[in-house]
Amino acid sequence: MVKAVKKFNLINDPEFCQVVFELAPDAYYISDLKGTFLKGNQKAEELTGYDREELIGKNFLKLNLLSQKDILRATKLITQNIQGKSTSSNEFMLTKKDGTPVSVEISTRPAELGGRRVVFGIARDISNRTDTQRKLNESQAKYRAIFEGANDGILGVDPETEKFVFSNIKMQKMLGYTDKEISNLGIKDIHPKDSLSKVIEAFKLQARGELDVAKTLPVLTKDKKVIYCDIDSAPVIVNGKNILVGFFRDVTHELESEIKYKLIFEESQDILVYLDDKGRVAEINKRIDYYGYTREELIGKHFSQLTKIFTKASLVKLAANFAKCMAGSEIEPYDVEVKTQKGESRFLQVKATSVKDVRCKFIGGIVLLHDITDLKNANDNLTKRNNELERLNELMIGRELKMVEMKKQMREKK
Repeated sequence: MVKAVKKFNLINDPEFCQVVFELAPDAYYISDLKGTFLKGNQKAEELTGYDREELIGKNFLKLNLLSQKDILRATKLITQNIQGKSTSSNEFMLTKKDGTPVSVEISTRPAELGGRRVVFGIARDISNRTDTQRKLNESQAKYRAIFEGANDGILGVDPETEKFVFSNIKMQKMLGYTDKEISNLGIKDIHPKDSLSKVIEAFKLQARGELDVAKTLPVLTKDKKVIYCDIDSAPVIVNGKNILVGFFRDVTHELESEIKYKLIFEESQDILVYLDDKGRVAEINKRIDYYGYTREELIGKHFSQLTKIFTKASLVKLAANFAKCMAGSEIEPYDVEVKTQKGESRFLQVKATSVKDVRCKFIGGIVLLHDITDLKNANDNLTKRNNELERLNELMIGRELKMVEMKKQMREKK
């Protein structure tokens, strides 16, 4: 019986992750366990005032980024990372390259990258929070609980009536309603009718503390447009009354991107395969139909079972390179021979890359197989022709040498 396997997920694509790293709204960086910067994104350059070339390879102790007091605190955090512990929400005062002070909040977690223990850090500019905090402290308790550090749309809902009691500006812009209009609405007013049962069930689970995040729930805006949000929640007490606060993160763009990349995956003229961490086919595009096979007969099978498709020598190559992929080694392109359903031999060039989770653990591989049969045949014919010409050239040179020798002998006889 074929075991269930994970579906292809482009979010695990290394190139996609690199884009997310580079375009992150906060400063992302990777350092070794001694505090030497190994990598940083564009936001890290903006936050520190240094180009990444000036940061990479440098230790934060020698860049005058931190005061002596904060260096001691940062050293303690690195010690925790060495012990395998994560740190979060630690505030520091950085000194930018031009001497400008900037208040940041830094969270770190230990990770493994290419077999090397490193620290992944996120630094968030909280320079404006000081003034915001003062205003929040002067506001009612509900605003202190809601707006601290939140960048998502926020709604407060009465669990008993399922009516909204407050919202933030982000949420108002997201839905297209004013604060007053939202206060007259409830859960049933901002979700499509055909999704209400799913939404209500998620709300009840969150109210009981049995669900942390409700994923990709459809949200209906004032102009009847449907967007999709991940909704986190937290219970608070406002004026002695229990309120469930929802944090709405719009993931519509991410979903649309996934659909777009899925289309690219399906329409590719090359065979694209996603193997799980065991080497089983988790997903394959429809290009395999060209060779007479269907994805249904391949999904769930280990690549070593595909004896109808790959020759024995090719399966040996696949196994050796999958082992390298699991080990995190770079895979050089290589050729394999396959058989179509009709028995025709085709030659494919294989390119593969590993897929890792946020903890840098191997979870699968993406394999691209490009048909090079026509190119190989052309090269073989060219090689054959070159060999024939080389042989002809040798014969002609040999004939000339013999003629020279004969003429020499004739002269000697005279």
